[in-house]
Amino acid sequence: MVRTPAEDESRQKLLAGNPPQHGTIHSDDDEGCQETTATLQSEDSFSFCGASVFLPKATRQRTLAYLGAVALVAVFVSAVAVVYARRGAISGFGPASETLARNYYQATHDVPYNHQLPLDTILVGSSRTRSSSSLVTDSAAGATAFSCGVKTYNGAIGVFPDGRPCGTVLEAAKAIGYHTGLVATSRITHATPASFASHVSSRGDE
Repeated sequence: MVRTPAEDESRQKLLAGNPPQHGTIHSDDDEGCQETTATLQSEDSFSFCGASVFLPKATRQRTLAYLGAVALVAVFVSAVAVVYARRGAISGFGPASETLARNYYQATHDVPYNHQLPLDTILVGSSRTRSSSSLVTDSAAGATAFSCGVKTYNGAIGVFPDGRPCGTVLEAAKAIGYHTGLVATSRITHATPASFASHVSSRGDE
């Protein structure tokens, strides 16, 4: 900040009549910068906008302690934010999320029930329990999936979705000479055991 000789003389008279007290700061602002003049007990100082600011030793120590505490809190908060950001990048996905995405895609794009997403092609050992007609299978379609290895509609007993009979695991075993049988605690014609030994288009025909 540049002053004319007249301004300097006026300022010196003002300071002579009202000298700064110990531990205080006198400042003049000009274009956003602060020029500070003070007579203090300590000669410790720092510069601000090209001017010297003098602080007593105790004040300087408190200031440094405050700045240190603020810096420590800032480091801690940033570290926590980084940790949570990394966790958020790798968590929250699994078979349930993929199943939801698959079902949504099939419903909105009018594709077959057995349509696969790109990620499905790299899965190993997963199982899709839906039937060909519903997101939730029933015991007839579920047992047919076990006995024939095909997905069919709810209510189907040992038949394909088009109603044709499908070969069961018991029929395959019998065809190569094994003796087969069914043991059930329910009726043998109930949907689950029946799907291993019969072929009916509707479980309601029991």
